[in-house]
Parts: sequence; C-alpha cells; structure tokens
Amino acid sequence: MNLNKKVEVEKILDKALKLLDDEIIQRTIDLPIREATASFEFHKVEHITYKRFIKETGKFIQHIYLNGLKTKQKLTQKQAETEAIAVLELDYQNAYGKGFYAAYLDSRNNNSDTLEFILNQISELIVQKTRDRHVHWVITTQIQSLDWHIRCSIVETFQRLQSLNLPQTLKNCPPAMLADHLPDLFKVLITADNTITNLTTTDIAIHTF
Repeated sequence: MNLNKKVEVEKILDKALKLLDDEIIQRTIDLPIREATASFEFHKVEHITYKRFIKETGKFIQHIYLNGLKTKQKLTQKQAETEAIAVLELDYQNAYGKGFYAAYLDSRNNNSDTLEFILNQISELIVQKTRDRHVHWVITTQIQSLDWHIRCSIVETFQRLQSLNLPQTLKNCPPAMLADHLPDLFKVLITADNTITNLTTTDIAIHTF
C-alpha cells in the first residue's frame, strides 16, 4: 500500500470509528431520549383499559419523537398510537410472550407502576432502534459505497489497529475474505465484549472462515 492510499484508508476508518464511538452515541442518541422519557407526565391509574393503554402509549411516543430525537417528528395522536403499536408488536417481550398484546397484559397488572414500566421499555426500544438506524447509516455511507480494493485495505488496517482485541481467527484471515463483511467488524467495536466472542460462531463466520 503506498503512503497516499494508506493515509486515505486511515482517514476513512478514523471517521467511521468516530461516528460509531459509544460515548458519542450515548450523548447524541441515548441521553436525549432518556431525558425526554423522564420529562413525560402521565396520571397513574390502578386499572388501565385497552383504550387508555393505546392512548397513553401514543402520547408517550408523541412526546419522545418530538423531544428526544435528533430529527424531531411531530406526530398526530393517531399516528403516534399506530407507531406505539408497531414498536411494541415488533420488539416487546416478557417471560411469557411478545408483541403489543403481551405489553397490554403486563399493563393490566394490579401494580400501578406497571404502565410506567411499559413506557420505560418503549423508551429503551426506541433507543435501540435509533442506535441501529445510526449504525446502518454510518456503514452504508462510509463503508459499503467504497470499492472492493479500498475495503480490503480498510480490513487490513482494521486488523492492524485492533490486533489486541480480535480473536486469532480474524487477525489471520486474509483481508479479501473479509472485505464484504466489514459491517460485522465494525459492530465488534460497538458491543466489543459480546460481539467479538460471538462473531466467529455466526453464519458469516462459519461460511467465511
């Protein structure tokens, strides 16, 4: 690799890693959503009806999307209720079931703090959803649009700079074999403790290595 190309690759890698830095993500994504969650006001009730559950979760979504997201969204009550149902249906899960109806049944618990628990769960689901969208944007705009040779050089540089954090399998893998799997290498840095261990057991790892 000549000097100019090496400098270019290191700049690309440095920019992507800065955009994926966990402290920056926490400050720009997690914190605003959690602050908006803390500022939301609702009246506790002992028993919540189906209609009230949809209305309150919708109002909560309205509040978060307007006050907690970088790109603010002003939803109507109906739009917010539809979004609340979609968020819960896709990602909510308890020990006995998953989806919107599982969340509603949880809200029927006699404990008056249950709705607050559900709203906090929705908040964390939005945090994760927004994080995932950010990671996808970074990888799509900074990495996947590059030509194959540049991606090979990025893998090589990544292996060199992250040598202490990577398992032997990844350190020794030819860059050409990993060039199409750069998103997975970047995700290693986002959840390093868990992902590095699991990466070699994924379908990609099995077929690649």
